[in-house]
Amino acid sequence: MYDAEETLINILIMTLEGMNPSEYKEFVTTQLDELNQEDFDEVIHSTDNKVIYKDVREIDTLTDDILEWHADRKITVNGNSLTQSVKLGEEFGELCAGIVKGNKTLVKDSIGDMYVVMCAIAELEGTTIEECISHAYEEIKDRKGYLNEHGNFIKDETNSN
Repeated sequence: MYDAEETLINILIMTLEGMNPSEYKEFVTTQLDELNQEDFDEVIHSTDNKVIYKDVREIDTLTDDILEWHADRKITVNGNSLTQSVKLGEEFGELCAGIVKGNKTLVKDSIGDMYVVMCAIAELEGTTIEECISHAYEEIKDRKGYLNEHGNFIKDETNSN
């Protein structure tokens, strides 16, 4: 790789590092449409510790596909949050069963299914899964506490979060 190409790659990486997931998605869909996506992916994967950007693009794409799947099946048109919450409880039960049984495939499937259902609930409630995750992170990011002997995080009550 020659110096100018490496410089451009470094500029691209610095730009990407400063983006939140929605800015990254916007960048990829508008600015990179004319570039060869395989070349872009190869550059990202060949650069130390930059694989996260491909993963962000994939989760955004998957989330969009999930929302389209919901719409195609009228889940977010004719469904409601209560029935989806019951479905989330069912998937949570499967997750617990998978953990108890040590069934990693069931655990993975259940976590994925819960994400799918949570996307529907978010949309039915007039928000997005990304907004929900961002909101939750803002609430916990400075939270202090400790892990007790049972492995439970105990929040420091002197902290307002």
